[in-house]
Amino acid sequence: MKKFKLVLVWTLAILMLVGVMAGCNKKKDGKYVYDAADLKYADKKNQVITWLPIIGDFKKTNDGAAVGAFKVSNDETWVGLVVVGKTEASVAFYYDMNGNVYAECKGSFEHNGETYYYSESPSWHINDVGNPYTSKKNTYCATYGSSLEMAKHMVEMCDTSKLAVPTISTVEDLKKLESSSGTFMLANDIDLAGMSWTPIKGFSGSIDGAGHTIKNFKISGTNGNFGFFDEIKGATISNITFEGIDLSVIGTTGDVGGIAGISRDSRFSNVKVYGKVSAILTDNVGGLVGYAENTTITNCVNYAEVTGLIQVGGIAGQYAKKVGTDDGVTENLENYGSINGLATGKDEGYTGGVFGRTNFWPGSYKKNSGNWLHTLINCNNYGIINNAGTRTGGVVGAHSTSRWSGGDTYVDIAYANCKNAGFVSGEGDYVGGIAGSTSPCRSIISCENTGNINGSSTCVGGIIGTGTVKEGFQMSKNSGNITGQAFVGGIIGHSGGVVSNCENNGIVKATGITKCDTSSEETAACVGGIAGVSSTYVEKCVNNGTIISVAGGSCVGGIAGYMRASNGTVIEGNENHGNIEATGGSKIGGIVGKIFATRPGKGTGEYTFSGNNTGNITTTDASCVGGIIGYVTAQSDWSYGDRTYIIVINSQNSGIIIGNDKVAGIIGLVNKYAKRDDIYWSTNNNIGELQCRTEACSDFYNYQD
Repeated sequence: MKKFKLVLVWTLAILMLVGVMAGCNKKKDGKYVYDAADLKYADKKNQVITWLPIIGDFKKTNDGAAVGAFKVSNDETWVGLVVVGKTEASVAFYYDMNGNVYAECKGSFEHNGETYYYSESPSWHINDVGNPYTSKKNTYCATYGSSLEMAKHMVEMCDTSKLAVPTISTVEDLKKLESSSGTFMLANDIDLAGMSWTPIKGFSGSIDGAGHTIKNFKISGTNGNFGFFDEIKGATISNITFEGIDLSVIGTTGDVGGIAGISRDSRFSNVKVYGKVSAILTDNVGGLVGYAENTTITNCVNYAEVTGLIQVGGIAGQYAKKVGTDDGVTENLENYGSINGLATGKDEGYTGGVFGRTNFWPGSYKKNSGNWLHTLINCNNYGIINNAGTRTGGVVGAHSTSRWSGGDTYVDIAYANCKNAGFVSGEGDYVGGIAGSTSPCRSIISCENTGNINGSSTCVGGIIGTGTVKEGFQMSKNSGNITGQAFVGGIIGHSGGVVSNCENNGIVKATGITKCDTSSEETAACVGGIAGVSSTYVEKCVNNGTIISVAGGSCVGGIAGYMRASNGTVIEGNENHGNIEATGGSKIGGIVGKIFATRPGKGTGEYTFSGNNTGNITTTDASCVGGIIGYVTAQSDWSYGDRTYIIVINSQNSGIIIGNDKVAGIIGLVNKYAKRDDIYWSTNNNIGELQCRTEACSDFYNYQD
């Protein structure tokens, strides 16, 4: 009898873990009914569909989380229930239709980066008439004539007061979610057409849409948090579609999202949103969530048109997250909706296809002077992005972080395999295909922009508008047309960080001029196929697009408009095959418009440069025009006698170069602070045609005393 009670306790504990899967809420005339259609998580190919994480000890035989899996075989002959844990002393149970051991419950498997173990002990058996017994095999088994009978047996042993999973099938059922922390599942689609929806308040439970749709909810509001839910905390929303949303808010306070105005400590997965979300005077407006704090969002898609004032995004207006015990990842998010930020002029608009703003903060001090890291992977935008303010991005409008109070620890962001294919337009500064403004940023790897990017002000790039990228850009590509006033690039508008192995195929155009503080230019365009301004260097990159400057600004290049060399820099292997068109201006080069070499440390002052230009350079009344570099200068107050400036080597121009004066096949003008002895003419070659309007051209360079 004691053994029977013990096995019943064990059995109930196990079934509590998989109550959602077992569907133990089914009743008819006081008896439980269960059929094959109710096996919501069954996979006819004998694969686990859902893993249910349970946090906490399991009968003190686990160390941490347990996982339950429910399986149905392809021939309907057996139903299996397995529980595994974080130690080798975990509990393992199996049902087997024939009373045979399906597996010996040994070994381990990986799931979401965690290791879970099967175990032989402790476990229990039930014989073919349902009585418990022990065995050397230590596997919990029962013999039944069919999987249906076995499922019924499982249901009959459930404690329904604890395992009941309410099935939502009506509007009235939805309203019962108010102030609930329970677990729910949609039984069918629900249409809310013809009624005005009041946001559900205080939900902290779990709702599984089971692939169903909530349709046509409509809200008209003023001030407050608005969405299907007003604010959720500790909730889980999964496997559900919201279709036909019509959400319109005209107040100035609160947060607005299609599913929730605010989400804290919650989780979204496999969620889709269609319709319209509009809050024209409100900050934090998103297709799914207005303000998402410490919320996990994966495999979600927004199709809704979203309009807000500041911090507006297709997935979330503001994505705020604490990163402090482990580096984090957000992945597999997409936006197809039109996203509109209404903040005007120089206001901080923060508008993005996926997130308007990512705002991360450190949860603890990072030893060895490092920063925490959060990476966006496979986050893509296909919608039109319009922002009347600053900081506009196809994926993220802007990233920001705060400092750990106990030391200089921040949170870096990184982007990997992210893509923008939508048209992105920003009236203010900082517009990019992936991000408008992103600093501090760890790395940008294998990102791509195919959409046209249009900025009415400065810092416009196919990948980012501006930002410091510590470990640099790698293997990223742009094929969209990029237009901005100044500091315009096919990959970056204005940035620190090495750019390597990147490619531009789009037209890059500067429509105006501005003061370029870093290059001391009063009338700079700073436009390049890869970078408008690079505070470090660019290497092994290729430009195939046409570069255009129409307002007479300086610093125009096939690869970079302006490049800053630092200690020991090696700038090599760049290729420009695009034509360059400049109306007026100066410092125009097939590879770089202007290079400025900063003062090196002792013995580290060599700046080696190489490149190949095949593009034609056509200018009107322009000076300092070179097939490779337009203008080279160096910091004047050198303090070491062994200094070396710029070494130009292994470079070739084959394009036609047309300029007004100081035109050369390799360098248009070498400033007096750069040693011309370090230009190795024996390894450089010009075979392109040179045309000079006011003075003779030079095959190699001109020198300024």
